[in-house]
Amino acid sequence: MKKVHQRVWQRCGKPVAAFLKAYTHTSAWRSLWRSKVYFLPQLGIKPKVFFLSRPSIRSISFTFLSIVMVFLQSGFSQGQAAGLCEEGEYHFTGVPEPTLCEQYGNLLPDLEVGAGTPITRSSQIGSSFTGNVYIMGDFQVDEPFKFIDCIVKIEPGATVFILPPVQPFVSNILTIDNSKLFACSDMWKGIVLSSNTSISTLNETEIEDAFAAIQANNAQFSSLLIEETVFDRNDIGILLSQDTALISPATMINFAGNLFSCTAPLNGTADQVSFAGIKTENVPFTVNPVAEAFNNKFDGLQNGIVSEGGATMISGRFFRFERIKKDGIYIEEGSLNLVNSRFRNCEEKGINIGLAHRVTVRQGNFWVGREIPESPDYRTGIYIDGFGLNSRVDLNVVFTGYLEETENRVRGIHLKGGNLGSGTLITIDNSFFGIRAKSSDGIFLDGAFPGSSKIHIFENVFATGNPDTTGVSTGIDIHGYNSNLSISGNYFTGNGYYNTAIFARGSSGVNNHISGNYIEGSEHIVTSGDYFGVGFSLAYFQNTKVCSNVNFFGSNIAFVVVATSPGIDFEGNLIYATAVGLELFGAPIIGPQFHQGNKWRPVVVQRPTGPVTYRAAFHARCKNCDAQQAALNKFTVHTPQSVWNSNTVSYDFFSDYHPERIEPDLTNEFFEYDPAGTPSAGCIPFSSEPEMSELDKIVADGQFQAPTENPSMGWLVNRYLYRKLKDNPDLVEAYPSFPSFLNTHQNTSVGQFYEASHKIEEAIEAEEQLDLKSQEVLEKLIWVTDSLMIVDSLLQVAEDENELEALIQSKFGLTD
Repeated sequence: MKKVHQRVWQRCGKPVAAFLKAYTHTSAWRSLWRSKVYFLPQLGIKPKVFFLSRPSIRSISFTFLSIVMVFLQSGFSQGQAAGLCEEGEYHFTGVPEPTLCEQYGNLLPDLEVGAGTPITRSSQIGSSFTGNVYIMGDFQVDEPFKFIDCIVKIEPGATVFILPPVQPFVSNILTIDNSKLFACSDMWKGIVLSSNTSISTLNETEIEDAFAAIQANNAQFSSLLIEETVFDRNDIGILLSQDTALISPATMINFAGNLFSCTAPLNGTADQVSFAGIKTENVPFTVNPVAEAFNNKFDGLQNGIVSEGGATMISGRFFRFERIKKDGIYIEEGSLNLVNSRFRNCEEKGINIGLAHRVTVRQGNFWVGREIPESPDYRTGIYIDGFGLNSRVDLNVVFTGYLEETENRVRGIHLKGGNLGSGTLITIDNSFFGIRAKSSDGIFLDGAFPGSSKIHIFENVFATGNPDTTGVSTGIDIHGYNSNLSISGNYFTGNGYYNTAIFARGSSGVNNHISGNYIEGSEHIVTSGDYFGVGFSLAYFQNTKVCSNVNFFGSNIAFVVVATSPGIDFEGNLIYATAVGLELFGAPIIGPQFHQGNKWRPVVVQRPTGPVTYRAAFHARCKNCDAQQAALNKFTVHTPQSVWNSNTVSYDFFSDYHPERIEPDLTNEFFEYDPAGTPSAGCIPFSSEPEMSELDKIVADGQFQAPTENPSMGWLVNRYLYRKLKDNPDLVEAYPSFPSFLNTHQNTSVGQFYEASHKIEEAIEAEEQLDLKSQEVLEKLIWVTDSLMIVDSLLQVAEDENELEALIQSKFGLTD
């Protein structure tokens, strides 16, 4: 039974007592854990949180629960949240390095201490010791004490306790200076802080073989000063946990130049790997060293930093995560402020957040290389599974994944929709995504991001693709319902025929913009691999302004629209010499385009034999469209059609706006000449005022006829117009047929579907008072985060004792 207890502690860093309590109620625990309800009456834990009965609030209660934590308490004491842990699936690989036990385990001790010896307390030794020490049982630090230049062998199962000071408000501190702590054959428990105690490790100290090398559980007003220390082969390096009802949790005062590693299997196991370098439960963790030279590194562990509990916060700079087998940083729920940190070959996710509130990652560098083990799963730089009320996500990263000749797939940023609090704002800007891998994405938006959210993806560079023919890779992949999505000012260069710059599918949302993006290839698209198969692809993606984009020799097909996608405003785009400039297929509907100012141009390349003109095989094609289908997508332009002369290999007449190669083009089915018109000079990408289109008039007048092979198109376009008019009542009087159209469809499935989806959107909107209160809390969180960064920086350089004490008290106050 003792071994079972040790294994549970080893896997989770939890007290054995909690394991025994949870074990009694395993089935109840597991079901409640899956539903994320942590208040367990079956375990004798009295709940202090209730879910409101109103359905709209109940649906988002867990999302905003932690944001308004100033009003709620978690309701359980430390240790009661421990669950039954399973054996891990992560194993040590490679050649083990020599352990401290192998190097120093046979040294004769100068001093034996701990339970079972005459010396059980540090006060029996004095203020410090230098030499070889054998800790044979639990050892208590009851007065300030220092291990200086020590080799410390520790009996498996033993614990070092730092006891509370005898005098109130005076910290009891253990200092470990240039010393080595380890156990042989099995694990020791670690160093445990009490309230009003401190620990300082420095000068290349090494700590090995502990379940949790340094622990602070409900240790109020305790502090850690961890510098130039190696934590190797511990299941957890540092474990900080606190009951949410308590104040002033354990606080990191100094944290610089440390290494958390796993260079050999853990003691007592065949191939087990350390669970985490740092694990926190309901404790904020902030470390902001002043220079990159003081970076903290996590190498070869299952996880780098694991943060559990409600509304936790991590803030830091200059972290390094390498060869992590699962997640570099995992946050169950909370906020992250990370600057100038690197993630190299994390085998699952660099950053993994369950529910985000405030997430800022600036100058994040993610690298996945061919040396990473083969896996069918995606390797992801940043993954966010849900977003809290009024959450803010701000990302600026470099993501590189060069995985040719492997089966590995990557995603730079993966944001999961569907679990989204009202008022979410996401920004991804000035980032670089360099990917050469099969079926991979620079940015992947997966699921519903409704009208209460806003996403801005702008001024990023994508050099993405798959150099072979297996699996399409994408710069930006959007899958699901979106509103208020803006993709603007991005630069794309491709790699491989079967790849796409932007692929968006499956949305009936509104106010989406793909504008001002630039796709560039090489000077000769036929022989170069630096291009995409498709530049911009939209499938069943409605109500989107596609404007002022440039495709310069950048893809085989510049723009593709698939199937029923009404409300696409195709305006002011510039297409240079692609095989197909614009292709609509699959019984497409985007609506008539009236003097939109799009331009189709050839590319003239100077060759030794003279200029060569490259032009499209098809400038615009409505594939397999009859005259009626083409009319629903007709482009009306103000110039006559361009005329190519095959004999002179040049244009007899050229117009940007009316290209020569169009399909169908027998009787102006697809393009129509209207000399009285004026082309648009450009687009207003963020205009929120919808306008009436020609397609709207056709649908309202009942003139739209769905093709017999695809009758659902009629329902889709009716739904599109019904929503547009219901959401914009000022448009209803703009055309005589609009009021009768609404009345006709009010009691049909079109109207009923709108009412149902409208109520779903209302349900995720927060009540006004709660919304305002959450904004206040989150604004305070920003202030706290910024203040902690300043205090952390000052702590690194403070030399005056009074100044240092004042800064420590300031940090205690900020993390309270």
